[in-house]
Amino acid sequence: MVDFSSVPVTPIYSLLIRPGGDGDGLVLTLDGDELATGSSLAELRAAGRARLTVLAALAGRPVRARAVDPESPAPWSVVVTPAGGIFDVPAHPAPPPPQPPVRPAPVPTGPPPSLVPEIHRPAWAALWAAHAAGDLAKAETLAHRLELALEADHGPRHPYTITLLTTRAWIALCRDTDPVATVELLTTTAARRHAAHALPDADTRRAARNAHALWAGLVRSRPEAAATLAAPLADVLAMVGEEGLATHVRMRAAVLADSMVR
Repeated sequence: MVDFSSVPVTPIYSLLIRPGGDGDGLVLTLDGDELATGSSLAELRAAGRARLTVLAALAGRPVRARAVDPESPAPWSVVVTPAGGIFDVPAHPAPPPPQPPVRPAPVPTGPPPSLVPEIHRPAWAALWAAHAAGDLAKAETLAHRLELALEADHGPRHPYTITLLTTRAWIALCRDTDPVATVELLTTTAARRHAAHALPDADTRRAARNAHALWAGLVRSRPEAAATLAAPLADVLAMVGEEGLATHVRMRAAVLADSMVR
């Protein structure tokens, strides 16, 4: 059960489904940015829920949203969990009053260079420079290239290699372009981190939970792919101590299997 009072007041995401500019079809936006177009209100609602689930997974906690669509022109408030649960709430609390501006401390563009050997620090810096510039496709490619180099030098279980694998999985999740491949990558990341006893353990569990959050969206949008991914995902969730989520995957997978037989 979600304790709604513990969900941070901000951010409150804004989901809007409206007719397209030419009057043909519908457009889904999140905080003003276009996410999808189509003619099915149900499919666009599902796409909006799936994106909020990813945002909740990235935050590691439930998030708040306000939604409007042609059938419900009056905004309604929801809370969405990393596991894909969506709950109506009467209203979101008022945000706290603005505080006086505080000069922030300098923020590095990426993790400390000591996370990789000195010979690979230029590649590590280039990876995070691409990330800082918003070029996530390039950042993911550079992460994979560096991961392969470190695996060749140090082996698949070395902390250097695991660091790059984890980085690549996180960037893929942020890109949100191929949920099937990303679920596979996050599942692999959690399994390899667990096998290597990688620290912190919270990062291992987060990778598994993020895989589950994306998988829950695939159950609605691509059930056959979700069915294929279910068994390894459930095994990894159980392995890292997320028994509740593992049970959820197995139960949903059984329902998917039954529906596909019919």
